[in-house]
Amino acid sequence: MQIGNPMKFSVLVAALFCLYACNYKNSDNGTKTVLDGEASADTLIVKHKDALENGYQADYYSKAYTYYWLVGEDTLDFRINAAEHKSDSTFHISLNHEKPILFAEVLQKTRACYGLIKEDFDATKLTNIYFKSPIYYLDMATTLSKEYEQKFGQKNVSYNKAFDFMLQASLTQQLNEFLGPMQKKVHRYGIEKFHLLEKQYYNTYLPDVSNFSAYPEFVPNGMGMAVYVERE
Repeated sequence: MQIGNPMKFSVLVAALFCLYACNYKNSDNGTKTVLDGEASADTLIVKHKDALENGYQADYYSKAYTYYWLVGEDTLDFRINAAEHKSDSTFHISLNHEKPILFAEVLQKTRACYGLIKEDFDATKLTNIYFKSPIYYLDMATTLSKEYEQKFGQKNVSYNKAFDFMLQASLTQQLNEFLGPMQKKVHRYGIEKFHLLEKQYYNTYLPDVSNFSAYPEFVPNGMGMAVYVERE
């Protein structure tokens, strides 16, 4: 089941973020900030202002920042990219990691970093947050699969039904609790190529995971997940 043309915007957002996220070390300044609430003072959030290259980056964005975690000398497999649109000064957040991670931890880290993000962007102009595909988050995948099966069994449904399901799922409540302090709430989801991913194909997304016994038999999945928030 493939999303209609409006959802292709989420792929464009992801592609643009990847263009500068891959080059986040090419920055013109950086600051180190102790991550509030962490047990160790060795854990830092490092902020970099990204140099926007010619092409898509320069055409679409007026500024972009990368925030990543540093423990001692090691960079954690998690970073946040944020970029502001030239056209209307709205901005997007993209959460990037290579390995699977609990969704609750992603929200915790993003919440801890949001104070820094607000220094660089107008918080009222956040339009969407882009996550990896649901399969990357075991806690989300497990709950989403269970709720989907209770409603539809193990069959594909139309995009409109899937759209309504996502808004009614506990995932939306979890995200609204996360977005509440930002005075935002979920408006809609964008998942390109939405489909039910069966367990036998999980390794196409997570090749480094050797044991999927803790995972459900299928996961509502797609090419990343954009969460669009209500705009003022």
